[in-house]
Amino acid sequence: MRVFISYRRSDSKDVAARIADNLAMTPEIDHVFLDVDSIAHGENFPDRLNSEIARADIVLAVIGPRWRGAIAANDKPRIFSDEDFVRREIEMALGKGKRVIPCLVDNAEMPSAETLPASIHQLVERNAITLRHTSFRVDLEILEDSILNRKRELRRSPRRVAMGAVWRFLAGFAVATLIAIAIAWTGVRTMQMPLETILGGRVMLALFLLILFAVCQYRTFVHLRRYLS
Repeated sequence: MRVFISYRRSDSKDVAARIADNLAMTPEIDHVFLDVDSIAHGENFPDRLNSEIARADIVLAVIGPRWRGAIAANDKPRIFSDEDFVRREIEMALGKGKRVIPCLVDNAEMPSAETLPASIHQLVERNAITLRHTSFRVDLEILEDSILNRKRELRRSPRRVAMGAVWRFLAGFAVATLIAIAIAWTGVRTMQMPLETILGGRVMLALFLLILFAVCQYRTFVHLRRYLS
């Protein structure tokens, strides 16, 4: 799986780099193309872009608030210029029938067809994904699922995860207490031994409950950290 990231440096270079770094760590993705990392000095820029887009399986169009570019002398945004590389990347990707995923960042909205050159009007028909700063990790996981055509997992909110942790702790505490009582009752009746001897004292009971709690909750807190980090 090869991914090409198209973006405007004056608009979303930091977010594009963050997306590239995270996708590059995904085992199923073989190559992530980001121009500043992948094109050597002196290399023919247009030719390399065309080659990489031709080889790509997915093209991500990272769209921020200034994605169309600054207003030029003709009173039109830069994307209307034939020399604009962002426009040329999208044109090449659409022309080659690539799967193009618009990625909306920094509270940007999908541009309308009237605000774009006719050659890239098809972009507005592509289903977009929003990558928010406050939930970037979760949104990026959804993007990875889409890129790899994986069945999307049911993702619970942090509040539901936290409440689940509380209920599991209470259930574990109740079960541990019942087990301790059952052991004590059996020992007192069958072995005629004092309760303190059977349980090893209150300290041992507290230690037993603490260990049980730690084991049961480890995965819960790891899961919770993913949502809150």
